[in-house]
Amino acid sequence: MSPAPRCTSTIVRNEWREFTTPRKEAFIAAIKCLKKTPSILKIGSPSFWYDMVYIHRREAARMHDTAQFLPWHREFMTIYE
Repeated sequence: MSPAPRCTSTIVRNEWREFTTPRKEAFIAAIKCLKKTPSILKIGSPSFWYDMVYIHRREAARMHDTAQFLPWHREFMTIYE
């Protein structure tokens, strides 16, 4: 049996209180940008930001408290980021 492949890069998510002021400002600017980006779901959402809120709210009820939660939420966050 061959050894499992090694990860070559990882994503590190810092806690908000660890962000520098410029990083906080960049994050807030990115959220404002998402709120100006047109919706891709075509469900009446005013922006891509609200598309993401819709998806999270719709799927949260099915995913929370299941074995699928962590992989689903990791993928959701990857798309969000």
